[in-house]
Amino acid sequence: MKLIFTDHLKSRLKLRDIPVKNVENIFKNAKEFYWDNLRQHHVVISKVTYKGSVRKMLAAYDTIGNETEVITAHPITDAEIKKRLVLGRWTHEKKQD
Repeated sequence: MKLIFTDHLKSRLKLRDIPVKNVENIFKNAKEFYWDNLRQHHVVISKVTYKGSVRKMLAAYDTIGNETEVITAHPITDAEIKKRLVLGRWTHEKKQD
């Protein structure tokens, strides 16, 4: 899978001090897959080391042919995930190959 980093993602990584390797690891080790009904993007979540502790982090992306265009990435809590599911903003997806 070829990851394409959007300008928006690059600015968010810099703003949030998120290493590029974390985004790569999110896709490599993802255990949770969602569809964001509001933003119309795929969402993948994995645990990564961020600022000295292991945290869940999401990456929102679009698939364009054989490429994955990553739009943004940020830490997320279980409570935030649950809220988005309960409100219907997110729905579960099967693992993307």
